[in-house]
Amino acid sequence: CAPCPSAARCPCSRRGRVRAGETVDQAACRRLGAEAAGRLVSALCRGIFAADSDRLGWPACFPRLAQIDRITSSPLGWMFRALVLPRRGPMRPPSGLINFRGGMGALPDALGQRLGTSILTGCQATSISAAGGGYRVVYRDRSGQACSLEARQLLLAVPHTVAASLVGGLDACLAGMLRQITASSLVVINLGFARGAVSHPLAGYGFLVPKGEPFSLLGVLWASSVFAHHAPPDHCLLRAFMGGLSAGAIMSRPDTELVQMTLDALRPLLGLTADPILTDVCRWPEAIPLYSPGHAERIAALRRALGRVPGLHLAGSYLDGVAVNDCVAGAARTAIQITAAAAKPRQPAR
Repeated sequence: CAPCPSAARCPCSRRGRVRAGETVDQAACRRLGAEAAGRLVSALCRGIFAADSDRLGWPACFPRLAQIDRITSSPLGWMFRALVLPRRGPMRPPSGLINFRGGMGALPDALGQRLGTSILTGCQATSISAAGGGYRVVYRDRSGQACSLEARQLLLAVPHTVAASLVGGLDACLAGMLRQITASSLVVINLGFARGAVSHPLAGYGFLVPKGEPFSLLGVLWASSVFAHHAPPDHCLLRAFMGGLSAGAIMSRPDTELVQMTLDALRPLLGLTADPILTDVCRWPEAIPLYSPGHAERIAALRRALGRVPGLHLAGSYLDGVAVNDCVAGAARTAIQITAAAAKPRQPAR
């Protein structure tokens, strides 16, 4: 590949030296140049992680790309060979955005229906302690009454902040590692319009916003273009995202102000000619864990500490990926571990 200026470095160029603790921004600058890193990669990271690319660890956020980065001097050539050369085995179906009718709550609702009467809902765990070779969980039921149950194998599929508060009495080191994880907060603003009130054709998925733009949006999904059932005929639904690591001021603003900020940003971009006929604002504090440099090493240390507490398991987006498919894959691996451990005979008490 011919030499390229540093501002637009060709991704066919040499990979250079992959440094420990490298950020996504540093890796993108090394491979693509500063301009592509500051616009394209910055927008991508803000859309996925609600964080700037210079705050994210390269291997933890994009492990497959980081592996390709380590083994090849030409990512474009590697991808071309992967697409063109004959594949072994059946072709995978193309991936894309997937949604549940009824929203994301449809997934846990379906799991709850499969579990039937063996599941307790509307309860809040308050403490966990060791008991009889397993664990005792104290919780409050729907009526607020204190109850408890015991289990040989215990899985905490809760946010890392909640897990830290629950395991403190079992292993202070493990709780401390969980508390070190930080997360970005999100505000989701849904705006419904009559289709004629939006001049833009909305042909596509939406758009992401790189760092440095003069408004607070992280990105906008043209929800009804991607999922037609999200709006009735002759209407459209826009879903805007705000927030990030410094979202405290945004999270505390009233709904009307957040809606107005969104409309002010979208009017010149999408040609809005009327006010929305539907508005909905949802706040999600500490929604997306921050995969900062060294995150993979910290999670490895967390798992070693977890090994000192037999029968206790963790699951969540702070471990192996923030996407739903990453969480499902991690949950499946954990379920296999729990099943194998539960099949072992109970050791007699000493």
